[in-house]
Amino acid sequence: SAGPFLLSLWASSSPCEPVSSPNPDPAESIPTMLDSFQSREVRAGRPVELPCIASGYPNPAVRWIKDGRPLPADSRWTKRITGLSISELRVEDSGTYICEVTNTFGSAEVTGTLTVIGESPRGGQDEGPREYSEQCWGM
Repeated sequence: SAGPFLLSLWASSSPCEPVSSPNPDPAESIPTMLDSFQSREVRAGRPVELPCIASGYPNPAVRWIKDGRPLPADSRWTKRITGLSISELRVEDSGTYICEVTNTFGSAEVTGTLTVIGESPRGGQDEGPREYSEQCWGM
């Protein structure tokens, strides 16, 4: 997606006088994703950071969603300015993650899949064979 832009319209009576823009401050902009992930494979017990970096003014608020629900409270999950950090991964952390960024001018989101390989350190059982996606960075 393209970055912020300002469109000037010119009055037909005089090509030298711009018509006023509906956005008076060109610094104000909808959120734009700068860094994200599409899919990650990580072994159980290891940490991972799911990148989600966005620009926009005013600064966008970030909300994380896992498998269609807001992230529950978990001391292993830390929301950072650079993304979501998860320590000591468990098989049950596998799923679809959405990073949603919003400000007063709009919103953007990116969806990625996290696949945790192996058994959880706490002795949890893997549900059986899984399909694994290749790792992709960026958009």
